[in-house]
This record gives sequence, structure tokens and C-alpha cells, in this order.
Amino acid sequence: MKKGRLKNTKPKKGMFVKRKDVPCGNNSSGFIKYDGILPKGHPKFKSRDDFTSFRYKQHGNGWNLDGNWLYLSKITGKSNPIKIDIDNLPDGELKTCTLKKEGKQWFVYLTVELPENPTPSTPTNAVGIDLGLKSFITTSDDDFVEPPRFLRKAEKRLAKEQRKLSKMEFRSKNYQKQKQKVNRIHRKVASARNHFSHCLSKLLVEKYDLVVFEDLKIKNLIKNNRLAKSISDVGWNKLVQHVTYKAAERGKIVDKVNPNYTSQVCSHCGRKKKEKLKLEDRTFYCSNCGLEIDRDLNAAINILTKSSYYNPKWHTVGLAGINGCGYGTSTSGLGISSQVPSMNQQMLNLVIG
Repeated sequence: MKKGRLKNTKPKKGMFVKRKDVPCGNNSSGFIKYDGILPKGHPKFKSRDDFTSFRYKQHGNGWNLDGNWLYLSKITGKSNPIKIDIDNLPDGELKTCTLKKEGKQWFVYLTVELPENPTPSTPTNAVGIDLGLKSFITTSDDDFVEPPRFLRKAEKRLAKEQRKLSKMEFRSKNYQKQKQKVNRIHRKVASARNHFSHCLSKLLVEKYDLVVFEDLKIKNLIKNNRLAKSISDVGWNKLVQHVTYKAAERGKIVDKVNPNYTSQVCSHCGRKKKEKLKLEDRTFYCSNCGLEIDRDLNAAINILTKSSYYNPKWHTVGLAGINGCGYGTSTSGLGISSQVPSMNQQMLNLVIG
């Protein structure tokens, strides 16, 4: 103990402490009043592993792009440019160029200033999307996409390589080689998750004019130790980001609604259940109107109807249930025939092909 508190711990706000208790204090008096912010300490050691990227700030001044050929000042000459793989570069003014090394590969990130997005038009077809773990997304059209679980599939191999890494001498040559193997697995998982999110977001934006999500606080959800890994693995936030910017480029709308009680309220009569649904309860039953429906589908319909852009005159929402609303499902303003493959099958075709 030191002056009524544990040694090397932060003092309470408002306490007067000696300068030696606060790192690198520059006050000449014997005591200073601690306000919750410690003065800056010693400079952090800058390892060579901390610097894996650098940036050229202006196009034409240090770097230039001619088709697939990249010219970099002090790195390439006019006669030996770098050939890069680039697809669908948007039409706009080139700004910055960032080169980043990931493992043994180098990537180029180009910043392009685009014209203003088109003004959103009145949506004619809409969908509410419930994000989950059993089904990655469930739509108000009674469609779903299974979660890919890329991290779960790579766990055994990742654990094996990490055990090897833990037994090696720190910063030795073998340690660096093994570290690259572990990093490669993480990069493959991140790349596969990113590709999956791009495919699904493209499918949603092409199909609907209005896409409604829950405004989830994911940082709070991952505080649950039992579900943290699964929530991080599915990548909800990445999907919402991809759908948002792709919809804006096409003049479509993405809306976020309050997630409160979307699973507890009946999507047919609007009555709230008294007892809270547990995670293992997969069916929603309304004692008022007799609706029996999948809980994720019920939530997706509630999410859509909560949106301020939703208009019952333009968007029809179907309920797939029994005893309350009959059998069958109608789509949100879309004439989808039974011959059209499900969204889950379309996603498999996109990811594989």
C-alpha cells in the first residue's frame, strides 16, 4: 500500500499526489492535483512491425496511375512501373494512394472523390432484416441466409498453429515464420468474411429499394461471454456498412430502427408478450390472435413496419403462420415465383462462382 492506495495504481480524482507518483510530471511544486488524466509518459518503443504502410497524399505529386500501371516516386522509374490488379475503379478524381503490407503481400488502397450520390427515389419494394446467429439474416419475405462461420471452421487449424508459436523463442527466425502462418489464417478468415458480405450486400441492394436494419449496439452485445465469438464471427456491422454505401450509390434507402421489443411484439395484432422469449425459443406464439410464426420472421416484419419510410399503401407485408393469419407468404411488393431460388442458394452461387 502507498498513501492509502495500492502501489502503481491510479489515484482518485481530486487527490493531491507527489510528482513522483505521476509519470513525467513537469510541475515544479511538490504536489499536483490529479484530474483523471495522467501526463504523457516516456515515448513508446517503435518496433519495425508497427510500420506496415505509407501514403502518397496527392495524385500526380509522388504517384500516378495509368490503366493498371502504378508509378511511385523514389520507388519505381518511368520505365519500370508496378502492374496492379484493379477492377471496377469508379469514375472520379484520384486523391491518395496508400501501400500496405499484409504478410508477404502488398496492397494498394486508392482514394477517389466521387460525385454526389443520386437523390433517393420513392421505394417500391422494401424488406426488413433481422440479424441473428442461427440465421445470418432473416427477411420479412420469409427468406434467410445461413451464417458462414468462417472463424469456427478455421479454429482447429488456428489453435494448432498458435500452440506451435507459443513454444518458440520470442522474435527468433522460426518464431517469425510461424507468426506469418498464424497471420495468414486470420487474413483468409477476414477475406472470406469480407467477400461474403460484399456478395450478400450486392444481392440485397439489387433486389430492394428500401432495406431496414436494427440499430444494434454490437459493442454491448459482445460483452456476453457466451456469444461474443459467434457475434464477432458473423460480421453484422460489415454487412450494414456495405449495404449502406451501395444503396447510396444507386439512389436507394437504408434505414435503422430501434431494436426494442421487435421479438416480443406480435407482427399481426401488435400485442406485446408478457413473458420474455429465451434464446432457445424459436417460435413466436401470440395468445391474443393465435399467430404462430418463426421468431426471426416475426422480428423482421416488425423491423420493416417500424421504419419511417414504410408505407402500407406501397409495401405489403406477408405473414407465414398458422391459426392466426392462414398459410403462405406474400413478398414485400415483389412477385417472386416458386421457381426463383432462395436467397441462401443465390448466396452459395455467388460465393462459389
